[in-house]
Amino acid sequence: MKKIIFFLLLFPLISFSQKNEVEQNALKWFKGVYVENNFKDPYSFKLLKIFSIPQTTYETMRGDDVYPLLVDLGIDKNDENAIDTALMNITIQTYTDLIKGMWEGSEDRVKYLKRIEKAKVCKSKMVYLIKINLDKVLRNKLCRYAVYLDCYSNNSYGNKILGKFAFFYYPRPSLYYGLFHKYQYENFSVDEESIVKLNRE
Repeated sequence: MKKIIFFLLLFPLISFSQKNEVEQNALKWFKGVYVENNFKDPYSFKLLKIFSIPQTTYETMRGDDVYPLLVDLGIDKNDENAIDTALMNITIQTYTDLIKGMWEGSEDRVKYLKRIEKAKVCKSKMVYLIKINLDKVLRNKLCRYAVYLDCYSNNSYGNKILGKFAFFYYPRPSLYYGLFHKYQYENFSVDEESIVKLNRE
């Protein structure tokens, strides 16, 4: 019983410690790479706050792969039935019915054909997401941390301005680890290997 209580007391400390290390590494990367390459006056950088939110594989794939397609198709992502392959089947059938009898090269037909393809892609991603949701281990596996950072820095006129930034940190065990190039600003993502290399420099 004492061992169980000790473990329960220790678990929040371990989680906090890991989260704190992520934030320290993320800050080191941000200052050493992003600030140096993008800020007008890197030496004026002053951190106000930094915090991170862990995201599971399920949360990541739902937000990155499925939600954008739902939005493009005009479907409310907050609808409790949004992630439903039956809904995609109805969407595909609706657009298929709409293009019947349309002239081959008409703008509407081309538009609806694109939506049909998007709905098919969305359906395939939903099938995979549902599969992940049924696998408790994979569903709850840590995928990344969303890191939020507020800071002050000087602009080109020397005026102090507030900057708010958000980016993703991918730890080594992540399903997405290694998919991003080192210091890829387009996705504003950084993986653990980038941090390791930065620590060696």
